[in-house]
Amino acid sequence: MAKHEAHKAPVSKAGQKRVSAKISHLHKMEPEMPHKQMVAMSLDMERAGRLGKRGAYKPVKKKK
Repeated sequence: MAKHEAHKAPVSKAGQKRVSAKISHLHKMEPEMPHKQMVAMSLDMERAGRLGKRGAYKPVKKKK
């Protein structure tokens, strides 16, 4: 790991499946997007709790 990379918490096996599904969906919908960007977006959405069972976007209610 490079010095500039921050350590992130690992993703569970179920989370890995959701992230994988999201990445494959992004490949189909946005083929021009770089793969690393797709991975980063998917992992970020998983860590924020925004991915559903099949990798679909799950809106999170805003806190008041």
